[in-house]
Amino acid sequence: MSFAENLKQLRKDKHLSQEELADILAVSRQAVSKWEQGIGYPEAENHRHSMRFSLQVKEKVSSVKSQQRF
Repeated sequence: MSFAENLKQLRKDKHLSQEELADILAVSRQAVSKWEQGIGYPEAENHRHSMRFSLQVKEKVSSVKSQQRF
């Protein structure tokens, strides 16, 4: 599964809009849209950093969602 597919699936699994994910990551909604379409990628030095970014997204999304439950 590509980075774009992983990001979109993760966002949908967490019931977040592109706007909500963009707010969490402090980027524009357009950036998230491009990433999900595979048009662009987060600024990263190499693929390893992209993978780290993906893990950080998962952690941030999980953290925000768990805080919203309370």
